[in-house]
Amino acid sequence: MYYLSLGGIGGSIVTGSTVGTIEFIDIDPIASAIFTVTSISVLAVIHTYYMHQDRIGENEKPPEVAQ
Repeated sequence: MYYLSLGGIGGSIVTGSTVGTIEFIDIDPIASAIFTVTSISVLAVIHTYYMHQDRIGENEKPPEVAQ
């Protein structure tokens, strides 16, 4: 849901700057696209890093195998 929201906001900024609406007239379309892709990519890497750390028992053997 988080990435969907971020993608929707980024998509509206890119669309608004490309179409040239009043609110986004000063934003370069290429710069807004680069910002959107970069922000989603950085947040996805951070999310993946933290999800990898949160795995319970990843480096341990199950009790029935450890004996």
